[in-house]
Amino acid sequence: MAALTSIENPIWSISTLGPGVIVEGIAAVRQRMNLTIRTSQGTDPLRPEFGSLVYKYADAPLPIAIPNIKKELLEALAMWVPDISVVAIKHFVKAPGQPVFELLYRVLDENVIDKLIYDLQAGTATTEQASEIILQASFPANPNGYRYQVELLKNGRQQFPEPNPSGFATIGDLFAWIQSNWFFVGKWYLLVDKIVCYMKADNLQSASLAIKVLPIIQLAANFPKPDYPGQLLKTSFLVNGVEATPAMPQTFSTPGEVLQWVNENWSQYADWSIEFIQENGNSIFSSEFSDDFDVPTTGYKLIGVSNFEGFVGQVTINAV
Repeated sequence: MAALTSIENPIWSISTLGPGVIVEGIAAVRQRMNLTIRTSQGTDPLRPEFGSLVYKYADAPLPIAIPNIKKELLEALAMWVPDISVVAIKHFVKAPGQPVFELLYRVLDENVIDKLIYDLQAGTATTEQASEIILQASFPANPNGYRYQVELLKNGRQQFPEPNPSGFATIGDLFAWIQSNWFFVGKWYLLVDKIVCYMKADNLQSASLAIKVLPIIQLAANFPKPDYPGQLLKTSFLVNGVEATPAMPQTFSTPGEVLQWVNENWSQYADWSIEFIQENGNSIFSSEFSDDFDVPTTGYKLIGVSNFEGFVGQVTINAV
């Protein structure tokens, strides 16, 4: 929920929860649909045409009630909720004389598909998951092409697993990581200017989603696959076109040895870690990588992260 001073979405309404509370985006659409369906036409003295006529068929036989209720739902939503397009209306009978309607609809401005369930006898219109909240994070301005980072706080704590601290080169890379690692949190959507999460609200007291720009540079160099057992590795590192000091004086036989040396000698330039890609496709970053790690991988990469302004670096690893 938002306050009057922090409205970010062009689709918003005053919340039924109380004065000063705002619902935005899909949450505002859901509230508007709920009010439209559950309000009987003629009961709002300031807008006598507002609402629907579904109440007229509450006691009608089902063969008459069901098609007419669907007609009234379509007409009322077309009139009072122009932000959506109804894709389909299905129904089932949960008990004799008690039809329940499922409305599948698309939010036009955000191209999001959602579902509303209307129980005629109970007089309720709820979302597919009543215990669901909606989080939105707009894309920040990034004229310098810095890397992006995502922050998801649940009950004041960062969601696990934590994203790569050096961030992501593009919003697409960031969203792909979210889908692979936070899929269990809820349903995720990548829109034109934001990321939206329909989060499961079980045992949830507070939550926030944000996308930030990290003014950092990431250096990366792939470890080559050896042509023969015991082949040695040599790393070179140019800083603003000049060889970094101290220069690496020796060769190493494993990625772990390389990481240990650069952390001991090149830490003034960047924070170093090793990325290894598991066979399941997940990326893991470790600043304490050991060659004793027994993890099936498809390759290793040396990663350096620097926040020095004006810093230009190039790191390479060759087999010798």
